[in-house]
Amino acid sequence: MSLVPDEKDRTRSAKRRGLRLLFWPSILVLGAVVAGALLVKNLSLGSDSGPSSHASAGTKPTPPAAPRTAEDYVDLINYEYALLRPDQRPIATVLHEEVASLNVSGQPLTVLNNVILSGLQKLQPGDDATPIRIAVQQCRSYANEIDQRYQNILNDVAAKLISVNLSPAIASAVAKAFAERIQTTEAVARAAALNDVCTCVGSLLDLLSNNPTKWKRDSDGNLLSEDRAFTGQFNTSTKELNTAIRKLNGDVP
Repeated sequence: MSLVPDEKDRTRSAKRRGLRLLFWPSILVLGAVVAGALLVKNLSLGSDSGPSSHASAGTKPTPPAAPRTAEDYVDLINYEYALLRPDQRPIATVLHEEVASLNVSGQPLTVLNNVILSGLQKLQPGDDATPIRIAVQQCRSYANEIDQRYQNILNDVAAKLISVNLSPAIASAVAKAFAERIQTTEAVARAAALNDVCTCVGSLLDLLSNNPTKWKRDSDGNLLSEDRAFTGQFNTSTKELNTAIRKLNGDVP
């Protein structure tokens, strides 16, 4: 005979003793988002598009050969500005300026960690979640802006290169090579992942805000509930949020 009572026996016994069972197997433990630049990677660049700044550390110190491929044109941005021929300088400037417009700072990730995720972990029943929701909308707007910029990058860069006297065919090829160099596909995917995090946070906030009587925090900040249905919803929402955070960090495909 087993000495461990089954679930029904434990429940009946607890009720007879007047105890309350807490059906809350998990604690809200959210992963942190890795801080730093969100998007532009693996492109050696000067600090901005001005002629003097192109002679920055890490640029190539010898004059480039005449470009023969689209990749050669993109590579012009890695040479000192003074070494470029007059007809090459406008091309390098266009690409420098395009990178500068895309290389947004890591502030949204700071907001995500320090305001949104931290706020979720400290939220109490009945608290005003408006500051968290505002921060979520800021991150969502950022993600949408980045997505739009990258989705339009082929046409935008090609048009700007045509304006500095590249032929349409060469401009289109250079724009495609440039998009591949700055990892446009990965950038769009990460912006989508940030949007997914925002969606998951919104769902979890709605669940907690709409059910203030179904949960509480203990002295250690852990969340507790006696409601099985609410607990199941919370666990599902938390799992989805942590999965979205791992995708944003690149930990899962």
